[in-house]
Amino acid sequence: HHPIRTQYLALLAISLLQFGDAVELFLPSVITQPVSCELGVTPGKEDLLAVSLYVFLGLCVVGGAPLSRRFGTRRVLLGGTYLSVLVTVFCAIVPNYVSLVVSRVCLSVSIALNLSLGLVYLAQLSSYHGSSDRTFYERAINIVCTAYSLGGGWCGLL
Repeated sequence: HHPIRTQYLALLAISLLQFGDAVELFLPSVITQPVSCELGVTPGKEDLLAVSLYVFLGLCVVGGAPLSRRFGTRRVLLGGTYLSVLVTVFCAIVPNYVSLVVSRVCLSVSIALNLSLGLVYLAQLSSYHGSSDRTFYERAINIVCTAYSLGGGWCGLL
């Protein structure tokens, strides 16, 4: 195995994941009006959907660590990634408001796992491969945070 290549591939994957998660998190505020009209959702229900997304996101960030300790960071991170992809596809084809709420809650779970464990996994990789200096991890934090900010900023431009 090539430890440096593994670190950078993981950094690239986690950065892309963070960009996508930011888009998924902020995009509903941009497209809520057309989707709401199509599904017949009132403004009060729109607010409920947004609040539930952030509440579940906060709760699940806290839950990422115990899951990581029990099943391993890599497994939980991959599970969150797979869940993100599946739920994103489902969000695009939801037939009604209830399905939309359920899919957004599931999406907040996956985003929380990805947010909380992405950097943890990079830290584990850098220490596992004997990177005694913290420069890779410090750069990784900057790159991942920048990717997340770019995803949110891209939604703001819409």
